[in-house]
Amino acid sequence: MNKNKIGLALGGGGAKGAYQIGVIRALEEENLMDIFKYVSGTSIGSINTLLLMTGKDHLQMLDMWKYIQNENIYGPGMQRPSEDKPGLYDLKPLFETLIKKIDIDSIRNSKYQGYATAAKVKKNSLIHQLYTKEMTRYVFHLNTFNKPFHAVLASSSIPLLFGTTTIDDNVYVDGGLLDNHAIEPLIENGCEVVFSVPIDRFLKVDKYKDRIKLLIDFTSKTAFHRTMPLDLIDAMRFERDRISERFFYGYHVAKRVIQKLKDMHILGNNNILTVPLGFTHVTLTKEEDKEIELYIKEIMNYES
Repeated sequence: MNKNKIGLALGGGGAKGAYQIGVIRALEEENLMDIFKYVSGTSIGSINTLLLMTGKDHLQMLDMWKYIQNENIYGPGMQRPSEDKPGLYDLKPLFETLIKKIDIDSIRNSKYQGYATAAKVKKNSLIHQLYTKEMTRYVFHLNTFNKPFHAVLASSSIPLLFGTTTIDDNVYVDGGLLDNHAIEPLIENGCEVVFSVPIDRFLKVDKYKDRIKLLIDFTSKTAFHRTMPLDLIDAMRFERDRISERFFYGYHVAKRVIQKLKDMHILGNNNILTVPLGFTHVTLTKEEDKEIELYIKEIMNYES
């Protein structure tokens, strides 16, 4: 058995979260999902964390994502932000739909210890949704927290767009404002090996060099936009064709990274990880990333 604690980190990025399901498909094919004890998510990554905790495989997760579409998120129309409704759109109806399809006991008894990161704000006001200097990172342990669905809703409450979520008189917004890669809860639980699935281009690897032994990084520099405005717009596009593209992107990136682990003799028979001495970071090269980009464009054009 692997002696090191191993965790899976699912970062934030809205609609780009389908990329993570593609990675999960690749991990399933290699029978690697059973090596994780801890799963941590921020924002859309917390939703995917919750789905994993219920025992869903990648196909069942994709089936749930049928409800996470533009028409269900933005369909009721834009509302004027106010102190009572501090967001342009209301995410609660979507969550109520998802909750009906999830058994809370499956979360309590999950084989994974699951965590959702949110940002706790001082006041339920429009200005405090963006005032990060007064926010504090708050991590919910989904297995034991009495309101796990509310915790994930809090973690996914993008400021102004979806407003705030109040739980037991405390007010929260999207955890990605303070920790968009969800690695910190894994480190705090003693994980020395982290499989990280960011859905942006901004993972700061140096931040973890002295804190973990092995960072397996499924970042793609070509899958996501280079500039924040375009990346933010892409995160809001919950469209079927875009979801399919991100899913295939995540899958092919993960297959390549897993093969690198084998070539480096880090991943051996029976899924035993041999952790090298010192900090090791495994990710795609620019050339490998570009090859995948060209391949994804080819298959998506073929399918369309």
